[in-house]
Amino acid sequence: MTEVTDLDMVINDLRISGYSAADIAELTRYFNEMPNTSSELLMCDFRLETAQALSFSWLVRHLRKLADGGDKSVAVAALGQLVEIASRTGLLVNPELVGNKLR
Repeated sequence: MTEVTDLDMVINDLRISGYSAADIAELTRYFNEMPNTSSELLMCDFRLETAQALSFSWLVRHLRKLADGGDKSVAVAALGQLVEIASRTGLLVNPELVGNKLR
């Protein structure tokens, strides 16, 4: 069994959202090459978190968690957003596209 790392999840989110391999490599390069200063590390991490937070996969995963949660009003709102995303993008018609089974 292969372990799915946080980096795998990030790369998956970025791929699904249409980032090129070069963009993904640039955003994640600091995992292999530590920046010289803590401020550089902070900026690299901030750019990567921002890119991931704007991805469909990340958004759908978080909406699904909210929909499965105990707060009924939040769950209904999250489901509404998932339906809206599905109707506008067709992304959720094939759930295999969301998270590449990394859900």
